[in-house]
Amino acid sequence: SGVPLAKEEVGKRTEEMRLLFESGTSLGPTYLQGRKARSSAEAWIRQMVKEVRSNRLLPNEHTALYEFSWHRDESGELLPEDVVAVEVLNILRPTVAISVYVLFTVLALHQFPDVKEQVERGEVSKTEFVQEVRRFYPFFPVAAARVKTDFEWDGYVFPEGTLTLLDLYGTNHDSSIWTEPDRFDPSRFKDWNESPFNFIPQGGGDVDFGHRCAGEHVTIAILGQVIELFTKEYAYTVPPQDLSYSFVDMPSLPKSKLRLTHLTRNQ
Repeated sequence: SGVPLAKEEVGKRTEEMRLLFESGTSLGPTYLQGRKARSSAEAWIRQMVKEVRSNRLLPNEHTALYEFSWHRDESGELLPEDVVAVEVLNILRPTVAISVYVLFTVLALHQFPDVKEQVERGEVSKTEFVQEVRRFYPFFPVAAARVKTDFEWDGYVFPEGTLTLLDLYGTNHDSSIWTEPDRFDPSRFKDWNESPFNFIPQGGGDVDFGHRCAGEHVTIAILGQVIELFTKEYAYTVPPQDLSYSFVDMPSLPKSKLRLTHLTRNQ
């Protein structure tokens, strides 16, 4: 992204990014913490935009910070600093949010050792494994929105202002779509008939015209590297812990998160 991060700032900025995607569905103190984190993060990026435009900060020209800082609108004007800050955070926030899928990927390698062996033998591809992780585990169990304009769909009337929930987990576990949906089986993606509406771990429809995450392919690529690391480069132990998770929390995470011990790099 072109955003420099000093070592002493890693903890603070990580916590801010976490709150940006975890606090949106919360009430009370957590929600207020999220608002504070957003203000702090936007101020942090706005200052960088100032420094880029005054040539005190020189990010690579092919990064988001550089491109957004120097982008001009249809009138030839540079974008306002606050707009650039929001757009840069739209790169950083979802990249950090992938950590939820990183956790579930490593959890799947632990919970399904037979499938892990199939990956190691090349019988199951990393992409197939990643797709099944995204289908099997809940990131956000649902997506919520309010109806902006009255409409009718498939015999259902949606009045303006109605709170609607798209059941992401339910769609990805619908027995009319998936054979044995509660079984972890990456091989189902070998001959998968792709549809943007029946497999919706990161939203549905088309990226350009629907509500599907534009970073979906980046997510798949990163998780493929995670599998490479945790099957070939690292040895570790998963100690006893509570790995159950809620279907209400957003994001849904194991109660003990995922603790690893005796982590060593293979020679």
